[in-house]
Amino acid sequence: EKITEYHPWRYFYPRNWLITVPSDPLGLGASLGVQTAFGDPVFNHSVGVNVLVPTSGDASVQVGYTYNGLWPSLSLSLTRTALQANDLVVDGSGRGYTQNRSSANGSISLPVLVKPDASANVSLSYLYEEYAPANRLPVADPTQGIVVPPETGPNASIFLTLNYSNVKSWPYSISGQAGRRLQLSLEVSDPSLGGKFHTGEVTALWVEYFT
Repeated sequence: EKITEYHPWRYFYPRNWLITVPSDPLGLGASLGVQTAFGDPVFNHSVGVNVLVPTSGDASVQVGYTYNGLWPSLSLSLTRTALQANDLVVDGSGRGYTQNRSSANGSISLPVLVKPDASANVSLSYLYEEYAPANRLPVADPTQGIVVPPETGPNASIFLTLNYSNVKSWPYSISGQAGRRLQLSLEVSDPSLGGKFHTGEVTALWVEYFT
């Protein structure tokens, strides 16, 4: 039997496609969605692609990559989205407009507890976002309503998250049946990270399952 060197890139091609036709997912009308995912047989590499094309033709695209060959798993995703936003204010009333949003996200996840009945991990991630109106806003006119422009980017944040789960389920369960899932997350935005906002937020989640 001939033994050959392992080349994961040989398996980097789609094997299945998911095609959807959502009615109005991003506020730009009916769209055509195409999703696919692929990776190598030992799950060191995985790639996901998601494309959404509305009738206007202004497509939204997300591409993600994860590497599991090291103790911390590494992930990177790039996203470009066109959507209907409503934070443009004209004469005191919200008005819809098309917003273009681009983002880049990188993260590492460290498993700190791996047991048959429980697991925990710590993740650190960085998110950079650019967002602005796709078209020029109405020109200020003293004879017309006052225009309050929407918020624009960039915004940059780091996230530190701790996850723990000992949730159990049985065959044919549609959700967890026993145990709990805990999450504690810290988000910090600061101009030194590449954005223009300074914020901080702590969130916690506790989900308990009973049978």
